[in-house]
Amino acid sequence: MAKAFLDLHRLRCFEAAARLGSMSAAAREIGMAQPALSLHIAKLEGYYQVRLLDRLPRGVAPTRTGDALLSHARTILGELAAADAALRRMSREMSIPRELNIGLVSSLAETVTPRLIVLLASKFPAITPRFKMLTAAQCHRHLEASMVDVALTVRMREFPEGEVIHTSALCLVSRPGAEDLPPRVRLADLAGRRLIIPPAGNGLREVIDLAAREASVELTNILELNGLGPRKSAVEAGLGSTILPVLNIANELRMGQFVKRDIFEPRLLRTVVLRHRDGLDPRFVSRLRTLIQESIIQSEQIAGAPVLTSFPASPG
Repeated sequence: MAKAFLDLHRLRCFEAAARLGSMSAAAREIGMAQPALSLHIAKLEGYYQVRLLDRLPRGVAPTRTGDALLSHARTILGELAAADAALRRMSREMSIPRELNIGLVSSLAETVTPRLIVLLASKFPAITPRFKMLTAAQCHRHLEASMVDVALTVRMREFPEGEVIHTSALCLVSRPGAEDLPPRVRLADLAGRRLIIPPAGNGLREVIDLAAREASVELTNILELNGLGPRKSAVEAGLGSTILPVLNIANELRMGQFVKRDIFEPRLLRTVVLRHRDGLDPRFVSRLRTLIQESIIQSEQIAGAPVLTSFPASPG
């Protein structure tokens, strides 16, 4: 199809001059020199062999042909403005997935998931969330294999990626009367004591092993159990003590089932990170991050645990 001589720029020049009744006023509105605007209109008239504007002593006025073109110009430019507004509106709207597959470590699933479900239903009722309880390493691998959209997991040396959204201190968790230890203990105090901790490859285990190596402490009397529930059951059965964030034992502490001892030398910190697949709207990810942070804060407040992470403000 041959390119039309009448393009949008020339049409705008004519429409502004006809509407304002002045070449100079039209040039100021469009942001161009008045001689250039006059030349565009003159070229239109020359190409189509018609007179579009009568040049008056003070300004211009559309001719009958000019009135016909002005009617078309208003329709065309009006539709263009409407299309521009629609695109701008759509660009401001978030792209929200209909289903959201969330992989998260079991130590967060028990405490954070119920509150996160409520917040998601409130803010994004069209989303169907699907939660997968995984180990920290599985969370990272599932995300990289596109098996989940979002991973709420623990930072590991093998998987350093992810945005830090929470840091929690770990403590020694025991059955009342099971350990003759003060309220605050060193990691060295735990050498030789029966510890119920996750197997290698778990994010929590990596924190414990790294701290033990750096403090030159040998933790030899270990019972390895996967899953938060089994470890707490083993502690309740008197099989030993475990190491967990306070967040995970809030109910048991209130009911007197467990006692906790802070570990202060070295301090054991678990870092929770948020990762997401490519293609998710960054604005949606930002809102989701805020909801997750709110869920964690609410859980911390209920547990009476200090929030160690200062969350950055999130847009939206």
